[in-house]
Amino acid sequence: MSAGEAYSFESRLDVIDYGRMEYRVIYLPAELVSRLTFDKGQRLRICGTLNGTMISGAINPSKNGHYIMVSKNLQRICTLKVGDAVFTEFEIDSADAVAIPAELERALWANDAARKAWNLLTPGKQRGHCHLVNSAKLSKTKQKRIEELIDLLTSTQTQT
Repeated sequence: MSAGEAYSFESRLDVIDYGRMEYRVIYLPAELVSRLTFDKGQRLRICGTLNGTMISGAINPSKNGHYIMVSKNLQRICTLKVGDAVFTEFEIDSADAVAIPAELERALWANDAARKAWNLLTPGKQRGHCHLVNSAKLSKTKQKRIEELIDLLTSTQTQT
């Protein structure tokens, strides 16, 4: 695996059951997984496309093989149902990569204290907050979540 190398594969949208939870995933072919070098955490951050739609995520291990999660929103955008064929292209991304929604980025740049607190968070925590913002279906919900996050960050920054 070299930096900037592109990978592609075709798979089917599948389901992983975790108790009462179900996750939509696409499994990577074992041959492709054997060509990848995993860090100690056994995950790799990726960026690329799924049926032509931009994605950013991770390759995760499971007892059934390595997979990429497909959010409900991505499934809706790609009009996918379980069992549908999925063509995925990706490159390995930095473990620290965080795709910040534009609205959140503007709010962070408008507030020095919030931006400083944001920069102290781990990339994983940043991605979690970004996911919460991006998962909002309505723009007013997204804005409310951003405002709550800015309040949380500024209260954290004043306590340090």
